[in-house]
Amino acid sequence: MRHVLRSLTLVLFFVSLTFGQTLVVSQATDGGGWQFTLVLTNTTTSDAVVSITFYQDSDSVGDTTAWTPPFVENPTLAALAIPAASSVFLHSTGTAAALTEGWAQIITVSGSGVQAYVIYTYTQGQGASQTTQSATAQGVISATRYLVPFDNTGTIGTELAVVNPNATPETVSINVATSSGNSSGSPITLPPNGHMAFVLDSQVASTAKQNGLLEIYVTSGNLALIALRSNTNSVTNVFSFTTAPAYNESGSPIITPSGGGGGGGGGGGGGGIPAGDITFAGFSIGQLTAIAGGTSTVTDTAGGVFAAYTKTGFNLPYSGTTIGSCIVYSTSYSLTGISPAAPGLFLNAGPSLLLTGPNLPAGGQTIPAMSTMYGPTYILTPAPASGTFQNGGTYTLSGTGGTQVAAFKVSTTVPSSFSTNLASISTVDRSTPLTITWTGTGFAGVTINVGSIVFSSTTIDQTIITCVSPASAGTFSVPTAALGMLSATTFGTLSVSTSSSSATSISAESAMITSFTPNLVSGGKMNYGAFAGADSVSTSVTIQ
Repeated sequence: MRHVLRSLTLVLFFVSLTFGQTLVVSQATDGGGWQFTLVLTNTTTSDAVVSITFYQDSDSVGDTTAWTPPFVENPTLAALAIPAASSVFLHSTGTAAALTEGWAQIITVSGSGVQAYVIYTYTQGQGASQTTQSATAQGVISATRYLVPFDNTGTIGTELAVVNPNATPETVSINVATSSGNSSGSPITLPPNGHMAFVLDSQVASTAKQNGLLEIYVTSGNLALIALRSNTNSVTNVFSFTTAPAYNESGSPIITPSGGGGGGGGGGGGGGIPAGDITFAGFSIGQLTAIAGGTSTVTDTAGGVFAAYTKTGFNLPYSGTTIGSCIVYSTSYSLTGISPAAPGLFLNAGPSLLLTGPNLPAGGQTIPAMSTMYGPTYILTPAPASGTFQNGGTYTLSGTGGTQVAAFKVSTTVPSSFSTNLASISTVDRSTPLTITWTGTGFAGVTINVGSIVFSSTTIDQTIITCVSPASAGTFSVPTAALGMLSATTFGTLSVSTSSSSATSISAESAMITSFTPNLVSGGKMNYGAFAGADSVSTSVTIQ
């Protein structure tokens, strides 16, 4: 049934943060005395693959072009493997005489839990008078609004690098609060994939010789930035710098310029959902078991998204080939893009949600909103210790409402037990049926997913097989007719999840689940949705 794909496969996809996780490094500098090191860390026990795209400044008004920085390691940026529980270091050479500035976008295309930071190194002078300065900055998820404390007094200065990671232009508004009063800076229009790095008081005159708080925001879309604090020694003329905090925020601006309002608020209005889009609430709670190198790591997880899809994007997964109780969906898209079946927008249901139930704090467990370039996701982080969620326990998810999704309250029960034979599977032979077995109680059905990902210099080619079976069967063989549509790759995935449905087929005509359809602020209800108690087991496989 359609709801199996949306409420289980897709929801668990989001909860594990494997879909479209995008980090932005807002400044990369190489040459002219500068060098950078990009550090990527896989915080999970499963292998991951990321796609890294660099853009370099091409003029002084924010335009950029594609850039391949000179790296010592000569990495494959389009598909860089990050082994489980490890870090990868990429060092730019820094040998060019001229400075190149730009930014980087890091997309997780396989696996999850990849974090990034950059080390900036600046060398000046020669011989005995040579000095070297370094600082670090975190890769961030873009947001609608930032607060940046600044100091431009004496020999101290503040510098910013601002990025528009979107495919459309963005107007960046600026508010300033100092002891002399509040003011607004001139808005900055950044083109698609735009980047500007500047000394703050050269862009915002009211910050000259002042310290205070800077607020930078957009009324639609997202932006990313880093801030630097610099100092030039008045005696030695040695330049030094460090990164400064920039606080990722959402909602309306908080600094009101003297004599007028501060402009529209970030995070979307009461509407903001494109006309004709299909809305879907997908949340789950349960256990995720990740298998890597023969070791199983069990994590309790809860969370999901409120999403809006175009009609075409929503129906694409059901346009695949039906083989028995399986659907095979194939797609190809740009390395710098997202799957055409992905939602175009995540909806705002407030700054956090509340989860209550057995083994949780008496007042409940807060699930914070995490900003992404598509809107907020709601993921319980850090994940609670394995075994926190009571097997067979009933849990309630509630929210007080946000700019797009109204207040709601919904409950579900997690499975009592679930185990599979995935630990014994490391290779999928496309010429032989793939047999999956399971045991457990407290669920009606099982959803099986097998996927292949192949990277070219410009595209990602992905095929996903989704099969369903009643839980009572205890076993299912994915047919060779379906497996044969996969691509041979070392980047294969295999997962098995519990389901509340005992369906034996997947059909585009089947009714979607509507057990969780909260009201929308703009009127009406979300079209479809579920809060599912679901356990899932996943592993990386080689497909041959």
